[in-house]
Order: sequence, then structure tokens, then C-alpha cells
Amino acid sequence: MKIVQSFWSKPMTHGSGRLINSGGWFNKRLFLYGSVLSALLLERHYPGQTVFVTDRFGEDLFINKLNMPFGKVIVELDELNDLNETLWAAGKLYAYARMREHFVHFDQDFFLPQPLSDDLTNASLVAYTSEFSQPKQQNIYIPNITNFLNTTLVLNSRVRNFCNNEPRMAYNAGIMGGDRTEIFEELWDLSFEIIKNNTHIFRQINCHFFNVVLEQFLFTCLARDNKIPVTCLENESSIMIESKYTDMKFFPFVSSVHVMANGKCASSSCVSIPEILKINFPDHYYLINKLLRYNLV
Repeated sequence: MKIVQSFWSKPMTHGSGRLINSGGWFNKRLFLYGSVLSALLLERHYPGQTVFVTDRFGEDLFINKLNMPFGKVIVELDELNDLNETLWAAGKLYAYARMREHFVHFDQDFFLPQPLSDDLTNASLVAYTSEFSQPKQQNIYIPNITNFLNTTLVLNSRVRNFCNNEPRMAYNAGIMGGDRTEIFEELWDLSFEIIKNNTHIFRQINCHFFNVVLEQFLFTCLARDNKIPVTCLENESSIMIESKYTDMKFFPFVSSVHVMANGKCASSSCVSIPEILKINFPDHYYLINKLLRYNLV
């Protein structure tokens, strides 16, 4: 099994060759601390099994400057640079489809205190959690799918049928993978066809909220259409009730922490992530500080 992470730089550089935003994190320093900590924890649990899919900018940043010890590096995401930078899920979709064997992809804001359980590593398809609740449907999937249908002019009949007739819910892709890799090839083909056929529209608008449709919703539809069960790392109701699964102050006393959305700017992230990195991986902590001090990243 391969443990995969990906970084397509255009959403953070806009093609400038420099990080011009922090990817939703409080600042660039916390982005670097968090991304490095996430990857080093995975390499600790799965030595030599990690794969990093990126572009030339990501290779220079994470490999040449930050000395990240990934087992394998694939530098191919420059192929996406004609796309709108707000289509940030494109890099992940490419990385999923690039895998030809059992894999699990982890977002760079995902922190794993211990290895995954056997039921996850042996699953046909894996996701972080379900997002089937009424609040998730009403606040995320129903409005975004409706907007997606109203905006995209060219959709094949299968995707249009998914959007019109399937339950408007999905699995969260904080982690995603499995051994049914053909599903991810199909997901890439479907999503890229949509992007290609609607390029004239997507280049002119902010596509941020379409990412959950192209990645999470279509994945869920394909899994259901192919009658493949999806095994989740975390229970949806627990995540909705308990903040510990999204708050780094509870690390490492939970099975996982996914620092989503506004959590990237929360005080607990700003305090806990640097502390955990400094204690567990001091060389990388001080290297990041040095690179920032001399304006090298």
C-alpha cells in the first residue's frame, strides 16, 4: 500500500513562482509547519511507502529546500497549470488517478497519530468520514450542486443524472483511497471532461465551491453506482458533536485530526502545531525557521 500526499502549487502561487497566500492557514509559517508535520508523521508510520505528487515548484520547496524524506516523488502536476487556480482539487484528483496499486491519500492538513487500522488498509474504498447529515446536505451539497448545474453548460448525461437524481451528500476526502483504483481513474476522466468542456466558463469565475462536487460528490456517486462500500476513518456524528477530531490541542489522544476550514487559523493550531513539530521533528522545525528568516521560501 502506498501512502500518498500531493501539492499543486498554482492555488498558492498563481503561477508567480512564490507563495502569495497561505492556503487557508493563519500564515505561511503555519502552512509550512503543518504540511511538514503531516508528512513526517506519515513517513514515521509508513517508512519508505510514502509518495509525493507535485509540480516543479513543490519539488523545489518540499524536496530541495525542506529535505522531506518521501519514498517516491512524482513531478507531473505542472500539466495542470492551464487550469483556474481555484480548482484546487485538480491536483488531488490527478494524484488519485496516478496510482496503480492500493493507496491512501492524505491531505496536508491531516494529522495521523498512529497507523491506520487493518479494516481501513484492507478496504476497497476509504474516506475520512461521511457527510450525509441534514446540515451538510443543506449547507454544502444542495446549494453547491445546484450552482454547479446552473453554471456548467456542457455535462455528459451520466454526470447530469448524478446531480439531478442521486442523494446530494458525499464522503469527505481528508483521506481517500483504496484498492479499487479504477474508480479513481474514472473519477479523473469524469471531472477532467467537465473542466475541459467548460473551460471558457471556469476561467472566468471562482470555482472554489465546485471542488466538493468534482471530488467528493462524484466519488460518492461512482462508489454507489459500482456498488462498492466505502470504509470511513471517523464517524460523522462524532465529528459533528466533538471538536477533538478537528482541533490540534487534542493530538495525539485521538485517532486523527483534520484541521479544516477556519481551524487553520484557530489559536490551538497556531500553538499546537509548532510545538508538536519542534518536539517530534526538531531538525525540520529549525530548518523552516531558517528558510523563513532568510526569505528563502
